[in-house]
Amino acid sequence: MALTFVNQTGAVQGMNQAAPGGLITENFLRWSQDVLFDRAGLVRRRGPFSSALASVVTPTGSDNQRVIGVTSCLNPLNERVIASVIYNDNGTTTNPSEIYFYKHNGTTNEKQAGTSTLAAPFGHTTIMDSKAALGGGAWIGLLEKYGVASDADGSRQAMYFWRGGCGDETYTKAAILGVDSSEAGGDSDHRQFTTTITPNTGTFDITKINSGMFVYITVSNIDYFIGTIKTVSSANIILEKRPLRWTGENIDIDTVKNQTLKFKNVRPYIHRHGRGLVTKESCAGDNNHDHLISSGSVGTLSEGHWGAAGIGSGGYNLYTADDYRFVGIIRTDTNDNAGQANNVRNNRAYLLLNNHTLPALNADEYIMIKAPTIPSALVHSRTSTNFTGVFNATYANYQWFGCLGLEGETNRIVFSATHDPEAVDLSKDAADSIVIPGNQEMRGIASSNSGLVVFMEDKTYLIRGNNRNNFSLQLLYPEGCISTSSIVETGGGVLWASRAGILYYDGATVRNFTENNLGVYYTDGVTTFNPDEDNCYGFLYRDYAIFHFTKWNNTFSMIRYEPVYANGWATSSVTNDDPTIVDAAPAAAPGLAGQDWDDFAPDSLTWEDISVNVNEPLGWDYEAETPTNITFAIYLPTGAITTISNFAFRGATFQESSAGLKALIGFTRAPTGAGRIADIVQIDTMLDSVSDGFDHALSCTCSRLGPDLFLQTKHYTVGDPVLKKWFQRLMMNLLLERGAVRVDFVDNEDRDNIDVFNLKHKNCEVFTEKGFTWNDVENVIIPKLVSPAAATWGNLEDPDGNPNNPPDPPYTWLTLLFADYERQAKRFSIRNTSIGFRLYQLNNYRDPFQTTATIPRRIQVDSWNIGFKPLRGGRL
Repeated sequence: MALTFVNQTGAVQGMNQAAPGGLITENFLRWSQDVLFDRAGLVRRRGPFSSALASVVTPTGSDNQRVIGVTSCLNPLNERVIASVIYNDNGTTTNPSEIYFYKHNGTTNEKQAGTSTLAAPFGHTTIMDSKAALGGGAWIGLLEKYGVASDADGSRQAMYFWRGGCGDETYTKAAILGVDSSEAGGDSDHRQFTTTITPNTGTFDITKINSGMFVYITVSNIDYFIGTIKTVSSANIILEKRPLRWTGENIDIDTVKNQTLKFKNVRPYIHRHGRGLVTKESCAGDNNHDHLISSGSVGTLSEGHWGAAGIGSGGYNLYTADDYRFVGIIRTDTNDNAGQANNVRNNRAYLLLNNHTLPALNADEYIMIKAPTIPSALVHSRTSTNFTGVFNATYANYQWFGCLGLEGETNRIVFSATHDPEAVDLSKDAADSIVIPGNQEMRGIASSNSGLVVFMEDKTYLIRGNNRNNFSLQLLYPEGCISTSSIVETGGGVLWASRAGILYYDGATVRNFTENNLGVYYTDGVTTFNPDEDNCYGFLYRDYAIFHFTKWNNTFSMIRYEPVYANGWATSSVTNDDPTIVDAAPAAAPGLAGQDWDDFAPDSLTWEDISVNVNEPLGWDYEAETPTNITFAIYLPTGAITTISNFAFRGATFQESSAGLKALIGFTRAPTGAGRIADIVQIDTMLDSVSDGFDHALSCTCSRLGPDLFLQTKHYTVGDPVLKKWFQRLMMNLLLERGAVRVDFVDNEDRDNIDVFNLKHKNCEVFTEKGFTWNDVENVIIPKLVSPAAATWGNLEDPDGNPNNPPDPPYTWLTLLFADYERQAKRFSIRNTSIGFRLYQLNNYRDPFQTTATIPRRIQVDSWNIGFKPLRGGRL
């Protein structure tokens, strides 16, 4: 009776753990690691990743340096700067958390001179939320736990604004603030600052200060923020806007223009008011010296809401929004003017000025700000009247913030004026504030093309509308979010990880990407996930949505067998996971661990067999890997899911290049001689069709370098899960370049019945690279590279006869002996109701005459066939 074959071409829908292996279709694999499904009908191994840095910072402590997260932004010169938030732990509190900065030099990313120290030593499990800020720069929110913040270890929260600065924060310089005397309008105390700052003596050190840094001055031992550097040279600094004044009283500019400057890369949120629009009204009062300004009518978009916002409390300066031109000082409510009951009402205020020409204002944007002292970045030190929240997003041309981190304020959402991300009306009765119902913790916010998505721990909400007069709140989905860092904005939609699966909102509906592929395996996997201790990180790149869970309750083990080789006469036993027999005491462990030479006597092995000339393995070492953290990659066009090894990333960002955007991830290297090292990795080569070598470093939470291909097929019941079949043949189209792969057959319970001492491969097979004869090279390969009429070795080296014009690139053995698909076959004999197989690369395999392992360079499979004969119906 001829064999009947069941056939499978690729696995277009990826891996499937949602159903038993016998019920999933031939479009799936049961499990896949480091397998890409982005080519129809092809299963291929991912490539390695490499460091994006010219060099990494070696920690000074005995052990610990870990990445909390990475982000990037454009500085005012439109240069991309990367920030990596680092946790340091050398056993003391003297080396707190920091931010490292990197810029691309045309070839690689170099660490910049600046390092910013955070306000507290945030732990390595800190949650980080960073997105682009309205008008430029980025917000960096840090949470050691969700909900209410405190000063206790593990409960801190902080918020920073970053404009792309990356200089030396220890640098100070005496300087002169520029003054525009043409705008005096009277006395010198009413002149305007310009955007130019010059050194008092000498020059500015441009190796220590740069575009995007924040400029502080110190008056009476108090630091004040005055502006942001746009450009800098040795001769001057140009600010983005005119300097802010550091007092709510009149000042003589000529007296105070000489200041000592400090420079910072990041700073806390500094509250100001800028709601509505401002207009100059007619003057009244003391000889036309007091000036009336007004905003729009109550309830309109131009309403200032000044009274409720506390503008009349005193100390507020008024500036034009476009360039911070000083307009005047707001009179306090204690100073009555022209018989009015209050100097500040919701749509009216008086300016206290003397002999000052008020700039023409007619429904203009503005900011009102008190003396800009530097508040604490720590949330527990702030109040609900001067702080907005640790989560951020931009939507409908507003800057949005969520979770103030204060008691009774964790469910509050606020938004800014359209011209300034820090101009937020924080008064309780403002329409600029929305409270999410319930008492569940907020997990983040994100922008979509249909509204602002608000993530709570149990539900997801949507704020629709395009201005404060029509914003409305509605329930979007009855599942929440388990981790802020899993929230990914993309193409008008949003991805995030929930307890029910990885969800995607496209602006119309919510789709669960894992429900059909992972099912209960996913929901079981997150049962022990603690959002205050564990993180899930996500990003989107080249049609792949990639999510890493730092904790995973795994129910699937990858079982494999690695060859064990002899290693000399004096050795006596085998240690676990070692490719050679070494001199060690026997140990109770699986596989060949603890075996001695006598155990191999029945195999009648000769020294020639096990010598390096032949490299016949003595047996097979058993390995079972059940990761406690996991990384999923979802190919969005098809929904195919795979897992990726050694990819425990901590946040992601992007960088422009000549080939388009490149994805960069935060990556903590496993401990080496200097301890854990914070790195930034570029991943483009992971998606290459031809890859060489391993990942450049091992992640601190992983056990083996990738890429490390492992797949397990479905259980083939061939239409009848009860009837026994006689399975006899496996045929596979395999492209293998260097090294070897192994196939193990498994039953419907994933058992393999493999004897680790059996070298005859009854239930397994090792496939190696396709070989070429010299005739193949001369008659088949060389004629394809040079003229068939001149297919000689000499013409291959010098095809045009000109020794000064060699081939570019020159031919190598690898380019000559290129890998090709080969039809591999394995005969076997298994009687069972179903069959499946594992296919995985061998990481300890040695070619003959080699003393070190030969790792596969490329692995691809396009189809396989399993031949069987059905047995009689009574054989169950």
